[in-house]
Amino acid sequence: KRGHDDRRPESREERALQARAEVETSADAGALAAEAPYHVSPERARAIDLEWNQELPQPPQDQVVAPPPAWRPAAQAEVAAAPEISDVWPNKGPEAGGDVVLIKGKNLGASQVLFGMAPARIIEASADAVKVAAPGAGAGEVAVVVTNADGAYAIATHAFRYYR
Repeated sequence: KRGHDDRRPESREERALQARAEVETSADAGALAAEAPYHVSPERARAIDLEWNQELPQPPQDQVVAPPPAWRPAAQAEVAAAPEISDVWPNKGPEAGGDVVLIKGKNLGASQVLFGMAPARIIEASADAVKVAAPGAGAGEVAVVVTNADGAYAIATHAFRYYR
């Protein structure tokens, strides 16, 4: 039963407003009170703010939040020699990922390792080797990128191949 007003909503707007009118702001408690669904006229539904509690001010709708600043290495990060990748073993793995991959090279104080655009979970890292769990990806070759805490990075193009 739809309630006290048995007229059928005529427009799509009225039907949408009727569907949203399942709760009404409770004036005495200042909170949304869940009640049995009932029909509310479109005029009444426009007057009731169904999304906000009366105790909470509505945030300004025209305020645009600025994007965050570009990533920069931490000020305390020391600039070290650029990393170099000499070997990626094994150089292939299943699309599902999860295989342990050893990346060898110089100056590999890795804080991030990417296989293509997917981040790998670092298991163990030292200056001359990084052990990671390969992330999942589609079949094909991807570059391996090792980034140090100071922002310096090394790229090994076509270093890893995913297979089905």
